[in-house]
Amino acid sequence: AGMVRIVAQVDRLNAVLKEGGSDCPERIALWDLETNQARLHSLQSATLNRIAHAAAAMVVLVVEDEALTLMSAIACLTSAGFAVLEASNADEAIEMLETNPKIGAIFTDVQMRGSMNGVALAQEVHRRWPAIKVVVTSGSASFSIKDLTPGDHFVRKPYSADEIASALRDN
Repeated sequence: AGMVRIVAQVDRLNAVLKEGGSDCPERIALWDLETNQARLHSLQSATLNRIAHAAAAMVVLVVEDEALTLMSAIACLTSAGFAVLEASNADEAIEMLETNPKIGAIFTDVQMRGSMNGVALAQEVHRRWPAIKVVVTSGSASFSIKDLTPGDHFVRKPYSADEIASALRDN
């Protein structure tokens, strides 16, 4: 329904702009207003959808310092039905874990900037929040699964959404 309304608004605006020309300040202001209104509606829908999923879905904290990889992981997990929070390093992750008891799992890269790497973060999570599931990822050939705590899951980069989802859902 939201997309239908946005399309109708764009069609109406296009008709208005054709009648009076696109250089009229009022028409440009109207265009900006309608565009911002459509963006707001889209953001509201996405937020409500995330809230609804957060109530029913496992909340996963993604810890990744590379922005594009972080966005990719969030997209993978969201499309798999998880509610997702993000942190760019282990220190941020610890702060989020301390303040958000709904986090049920972390998905962390091994190599990242900050005071500790993903393996040290996983160990800290096990020590302080033993019920939280840990999934670790790395593309490094030098990383060994032996570095993980028994029960942790490992997904090698590059990974697929199915691999991450399966590791998070696995008991």
